[in-house]
Amino acid sequence: MTENVVRFVRLGLVEEYSVSMDGVRQDFVMTEKPAGEGDLRVGLAVSGARVEAMPGGARLVLERSGRKIAYSRLRATDATGKELAARIEVIGRDRFHSVPEIKGNAVERVPASARLAIVVEDAGAVYPVRIDPTFSDENWISMDGLPGTDGDVKAAVVDGAGNLYIGGEFTAVGDVIANFVAKWNGTRWSALGSGMNGVVVALAVSGSDLYAGGGFTAAGGGAANCIAKWNGTSWSPLGSGMNSTVRALAVSGSDVYASGDFTTAGESAANYVAKWNGSSWSALGSGLSGGYANTAVYALAVSGSDLYAGGVFSTAGGTAANNIAKWSGSGWSALGWGVGSAVMALAVSGSDVYAGGWFTTAGDSQANYVAKWNGSSWSALGSGMNSVVWALAVLGSDLYAGGDFSAAGGSLATHIAKWNGSSWSALGSGMVGYVSALAVSGSDVYAGGGFRIAGSSAANSIAKWNGSSWSALGSGMNAGVYALAVSGSHVYAGGYFTTAGDSAASSIAKWNGSSWSALGSGMNGYVRALAVSGSDVYAGGYFGTAGGSAANSIAKWNGSSWSALGSGMNNEVDALAVSGSEVYAGGVFRSAGGSPVNYIAKWNGSTWSALGSGVNGQVWALAVSGNELYAGGSFTTAGGSAATNIAKWNGSSWSALGSGMSGEVEALAGSGSDLFAGGNFTTAGGKVSAYTAKAIVIPGDWLRVQNGVPGPHTNALDYVGVPNAQYLVQFATNLTTSPWFTLATNTVAANGRGSLMDPAATNGQRFYRITTP
Repeated sequence: MTENVVRFVRLGLVEEYSVSMDGVRQDFVMTEKPAGEGDLRVGLAVSGARVEAMPGGARLVLERSGRKIAYSRLRATDATGKELAARIEVIGRDRFHSVPEIKGNAVERVPASARLAIVVEDAGAVYPVRIDPTFSDENWISMDGLPGTDGDVKAAVVDGAGNLYIGGEFTAVGDVIANFVAKWNGTRWSALGSGMNGVVVALAVSGSDLYAGGGFTAAGGGAANCIAKWNGTSWSPLGSGMNSTVRALAVSGSDVYASGDFTTAGESAANYVAKWNGSSWSALGSGLSGGYANTAVYALAVSGSDLYAGGVFSTAGGTAANNIAKWSGSGWSALGWGVGSAVMALAVSGSDVYAGGWFTTAGDSQANYVAKWNGSSWSALGSGMNSVVWALAVLGSDLYAGGDFSAAGGSLATHIAKWNGSSWSALGSGMVGYVSALAVSGSDVYAGGGFRIAGSSAANSIAKWNGSSWSALGSGMNAGVYALAVSGSHVYAGGYFTTAGDSAASSIAKWNGSSWSALGSGMNGYVRALAVSGSDVYAGGYFGTAGGSAANSIAKWNGSSWSALGSGMNNEVDALAVSGSEVYAGGVFRSAGGSPVNYIAKWNGSTWSALGSGVNGQVWALAVSGNELYAGGSFTTAGGSAATNIAKWNGSSWSALGSGMSGEVEALAGSGSDLFAGGNFTTAGGKVSAYTAKAIVIPGDWLRVQNGVPGPHTNALDYVGVPNAQYLVQFATNLTTSPWFTLATNTVAANGRGSLMDPAATNGQRFYRITTP
């Protein structure tokens, strides 16, 4: 052992072990080229663990504990520093390799377990060759440069583009100087101007604006008392700010809510909570109070028109409310009896409100540090935690909790855990240090706090959890993918990334089945929607150029170059659909090609046009079925008539699809006579249908029988089905004693219509049915 490196020296091979920021680094140094032809192969035997293949490497599942270790981040170089192509292969069990195993009183030979091999393409390489893979906890990774921040992270939030913002007590993050606030774009850290002159403990995002609250008096070098706004390029104060620390922020529409230790906001009285409407501060009634020396509001959460506040107080608007209360927009109300001590974190999921903090009772029941309010009563989440919960975040049906605990639900969970609705589970081996901030982006959970290790890797105060693992297409992207489209064997991906595989690709790229390639120089912003028509690819999003030329939020790739669709849109495009030579676009824009439109428009190949008077809210999804266009989103009217979140355009007018959905529609897909919808709704057409639903959209009868067509003793049958699918058509002469006879196995046409003839309808009555073969 020398210089913190352990070496095993063999003839022709030196094996080295050292510690890197991402885990245990294992190097193999091949001192000379082995005899034989072909690529260099280094075989590795594995014992005490199960080997599983994974993108970019392998996973080792330890036999006793079940812990998963990633074996990846492979790099190979020759003596000149040239990087060599290399890969990790998993060699499975086979009948030609076996090992002895004792079974009872006998010794049997059983198939050997899976093994690993590192393959290096060493043609032309100058030896010695260094091969460098890394062992690390599968789910936790450090983020860029030096691992994390030089001080605690107090707050984290993700914007709509997938950027992560953090605030805290740090002055550096990664290898960047950043005073108390910083941004992570998926690949690197950056400062937000000159930052603040004091701690940041709360963050919130509204569109392109970031709001920060804390104990500072300056932001970006200008006066800003405890709260400020970052517009992407500079900081500005919110009026004269507060007279003490802002500890929580929440956004609802154009309103920003702030809470903390203050008693004035904008020089007016505001007890611990206040609202900023874009130009001035106002109090929320008489606010919160309690007669405690440490009265403060530490947490805020918004659900619809309701604002929830948690902290240390005993009254809200003059009414008894123990540490948690609700503001309806006009008055305060208690949540039952409340909780028994300070609330430090809040999260909302549907009609449920989750609270975390120092308490051990909620309502009149025991609830250790975390509890749920369902609108009428409190309940515990299992046996809760063994210490304080500082942060909460919701991802789908799962609740994530971070804090200073070491157990959740009675099981080991070091400072972070997940509640799946019925039980708690740990996130790997957790952190060495507390978690005080959580943020969710897609399937990723970001954790910030006072830790220095996440899983088994160095990660100073900030780290990311991916939940389990995804399969990659090559090495994938370096940032978020928001849209996918398939054309033959090609997959197109759009998002906010700058690399795809190992190549530069600005927000859009193509996968040909084996590698990624850029589509010209791509976009200067993000791509939210993709659609393919023949050899053309249409991209929509929020950008100003495509391929280096002006293209406002929408553009076309013809296989070799980008072109604009007229003057494009004045805002983001979130959905695209193609029908013949026409392209439909939906989003948040109000003009297309310079003409007024309401959130949806059509491109005929040369000009943009409105679809009637459009809809009155954002369009998230589009689908074409036959000659009709279906739009889903967040709207209540289409063409001036009621249409709740989903509507149909027939080429000349809009119509509703029944009573629509109870929440926004975010995805649409058509299949034959069926239209499938997904989104944030719980009812469709007045029927319970949580988050997904199906509508029958091809007009006409499901099964129509025409007697005597085309001649005597024949019947013509027409029915609706899935395009190109086979159906079994049967008949019976009565419904009591007759068996069902097969008439034909029939294939539905591409338009969703099936038809056939019964040539021997000689009896007085016939009954027909259609089913799958």
